[in-house]
Amino acid sequence: MKYSKNIRLKNGEDCLIRSALVDDAQGVIETFYKTHGETDYLASNKGDKIIDLSFEESFLNEKLNSDKEVYLCAVVNGSYIQII
Repeated sequence: MKYSKNIRLKNGEDCLIRSALVDDAQGVIETFYKTHGETDYLASNKGDKIIDLSFEESFLNEKLNSDKEVYLCAVVNGSYIQII
């Protein structure tokens, strides 16, 4: 499912909330490992290498073509700030 919306944050910056694209796969992986390295309270941690690029590209393509699911990312100044 495709989704896209621009919002203005409280600090005045623009944020694009949109469906994650296949081209976002590497950034999604990097954000996943960064956030998982920041806490001990998740099922995986920074040292676990559980996602590879081809898997993530396939996963994102599946979500883009789904009628019932969406995988969102929030982008501010060209950087991923959240992946949902």
